[in-house]
Formats: sequence, structure tokens, C-alpha cells
Amino acid sequence: MDDSLVRLAMLMALVGLVPSAVALASDRRGEAGLQRITGVVETVGRERMQLRREDDRPVRVDAEDCAIRAVAGETVELLGQWDKDGEFEPRRMIRPDGAVVTCRDTPLDRDRLAQVAPVNAAAAIAAAGRAGYGTVTEVEWQHGAWRLRARDASGMPMRLLVDGWSGQVTSSPWR
Repeated sequence: MDDSLVRLAMLMALVGLVPSAVALASDRRGEAGLQRITGVVETVGRERMQLRREDDRPVRVDAEDCAIRAVAGETVELLGQWDKDGEFEPRRMIRPDGAVVTCRDTPLDRDRLAQVAPVNAAAAIAAAGRAGYGTVTEVEWQHGAWRLRARDASGMPMRLLVDGWSGQVTSSPWR
């Protein structure tokens, strides 16, 4: 009787471990095609940061949510892949203190980026006013810029894009 209980306990432990082992193997397979790059963060901007590798080559990194956690001058290690535009898209960033940051674009990360951008919502509305646009009816942070709906001097509805770092205003008709 004791022998059968031991076998049952072993079987239950094995069945419990199989899904974990499968998930771990799947995660490892997913990382098999990823590359590691290390470099010094040169600049941090809207959705991207510029990294300088040890061989002195610059690398554009497409990582809005990791960029808000990067500090110019620090050495970071990135795990990810190259996209067809020649930018590196990291899944994870390892900071100098060993902290691992998962690079995912979530609404919370977008809000954090909007909070640290030099141009806040009020400054974006003011920039639109200086550019000759009247009443602003909507303001939204998206991909490193403030998207506004406003009216031009003739009353025509317009879409405005105000860069979150430079404050530059670009416009297009609202259709």
C-alpha cells in the first residue's frame, strides 16, 4: 500500500512538472533566435533611443517603453531582434545594476513616457495656439507625440501632431 502511494505521489509530481517544463522549453525556443547587443545609451527620445556599441557603431533601438527607463551614459544589454528597417527591437533590457526590464508597449508605459516628455499636454495646446490653431477639442498621447483635434483660423477641423520632445507642430485636415 505504501509503495502505491509513493508511485501516485511521483506520478502527480511528474504530471505537475510537465506543463512547467513545456512552458520553459517553449520560452527557450522563442529566445533562440534573439540576439544580444551591449552598448552605451547616447540619446533617449520619443519612441527610440540611440545606443553606441563597443565597436563604435551606432544602433537605433525601437523601444518606447524601455526608453523611458534608460539613462543617457549608462551601459545596457538588450535581448531582441533586428527589424527590416535596421532598428533593433528589444524584448528585454538589462540595466547596469542587473535589473531586467521587459520591453513591452503597455498603456501604463505610454502614460509614464507622456509624464517624462519635456512637452506636456498644456505645452502642446499652447504650441498649437502659437501655430495659429484655435479651440482644441481633444488631446491624446500616442507614440511619443501629442495628437490634438483643433480648428484652424477658418474654423476647419484639423488633426495636429505635437512632438513630445521638440514641440514641433504638424497638421493635416480632419476628414
